[in-house]
Amino acid sequence: MAVDAEDRCRTYQTSSPWRDFKLEYSEFFADRKETEKLVHDKLTDTGCDNRGEWFKLSLNKIKTIIKDMPNES
Repeated sequence: MAVDAEDRCRTYQTSSPWRDFKLEYSEFFADRKETEKLVHDKLTDTGCDNRGEWFKLSLNKIKTIIKDMPNES
């Protein structure tokens, strides 16, 4: 839900001794809070392993879920 995904990724990297986080995909949504909720709901519905905001699912599946979200500009 970050305004600046690259900045958010850099912030996460400071907590990893391996600095191994990498931004693979981002998209702008007019209502990022609602979209994040919808994406989390869809990811949870897949039955994949998750811990809070972290989901273990293929990148392609995650991209598809995000791309299918409504985006009112």
